[in-house]
Amino acid sequence: MNLPLALALTAAWSCFSTLGLEYTAFAACLLVGAWRLKQQGQWHIAWQGHIVVPWLALWVLLAISAAWSGAPAGSKIAHLWTYGLVLLMPLAAHAWTPEAAKRGLQHFIVAAALVGGLNLLHRHGLLPNFALWQRIVDAEGNQRIAMSLLLALGGVLALNEALGQPDATPRARAAWLLASALCIVGLALQDRRSGMLNLPLLLVVLVFARQRSAWRRFALVAVVALLAFAAWQVSDGVRNRFREGIAEVQAPRTPDTVSTSWGQRLYMLELTSDMVRERPWLGHGVASWPTLWAQRTTPGTPLHEHTTPHNEYLMVATQVGAAGLLLLLLALATSWQRAWLAGPGGTASLMAWTMLITSSLFNAMLRDAKFALPLLTVAALGAAASRATAPDGQRREDADQRSGVNPVSR
Repeated sequence: MNLPLALALTAAWSCFSTLGLEYTAFAACLLVGAWRLKQQGQWHIAWQGHIVVPWLALWVLLAISAAWSGAPAGSKIAHLWTYGLVLLMPLAAHAWTPEAAKRGLQHFIVAAALVGGLNLLHRHGLLPNFALWQRIVDAEGNQRIAMSLLLALGGVLALNEALGQPDATPRARAAWLLASALCIVGLALQDRRSGMLNLPLLLVVLVFARQRSAWRRFALVAVVALLAFAAWQVSDGVRNRFREGIAEVQAPRTPDTVSTSWGQRLYMLELTSDMVRERPWLGHGVASWPTLWAQRTTPGTPLHEHTTPHNEYLMVATQVGAAGLLLLLLALATSWQRAWLAGPGGTASLMAWTMLITSSLFNAMLRDAKFALPLLTVAALGAAASRATAPDGQRREDADQRSGVNPVSR
């Protein structure tokens, strides 16, 4: 096994591992990517492309805002690091060849299917009690939400492998369909609303990305809607989770006693909006939200322990105001557009950016490395894999520019 392939597979499997192992895989890819660029004398193309400009502008604004932030120095550094991951991913991607990245994405799907299968065995009491997989089937908090999102992503990518590859054999298609089914079953059993909401949305985006006929788009979107409705009807767990959320919103609550997920999010929305209104243009500075939140909540209450508002857009607006929020929206829109223009080879990148954009309404996706690192890894693998779709020099260069990842010498 060559080094680019080994690193791509390690990065893919690490998405379902501990954060420490994810960072280890990312660091290895970062170092090898830098080494390859140095060996080939191509440092000038490391971040070439307009996609980096809005992300860099956002990061620079966050760094400047440290001057007026009242947060501790360690918190400022931690925030700048996690927001800087998106700038480092293109460099890490230079550790992979397009072929290695494509294999890495296939292994990501296999890993997701394995996680789905483990959840299925766990539900039926067939899974031995072993620490290696207990953190997967018994994950809590943001780790469980992250696993739910990755299962939804894996299910859609497996379906794309089954139905979107013209040269796939019937046996391969059946294997990918099975993998997709395991991911979706595991997602339903994990019982997280984030992944459940993302799954039909990703399928709709996939339909519009892959189908050019308006009638086919309409028909396939109708099929997705019917399947979602059928899943709603037959799955008591799915219906109960959303009923719980609606009941949480409607139930009487106070800031000191609310302990429900959706109820807490409502208070976060209200209080964080107040923070933004206090300094609407340039915000309170990087890493300021936890300090401001602690000042507005009662110690010892369920609300007080939170470190993010569970909304990336509000998180950025609190720190760097309307200027930062506009840069974030521009950066996300540009990244999504590049993935869309990359064509079929960039499907994984398109799905990952779609998930980052939508899930940022409910979680601090870029601030929390549990979300950011695996999804950015999949986006980078997808962008690198899309380079393989260009058969000659000019078309390959054009594909690189559209996907936002630039080639190293092959």
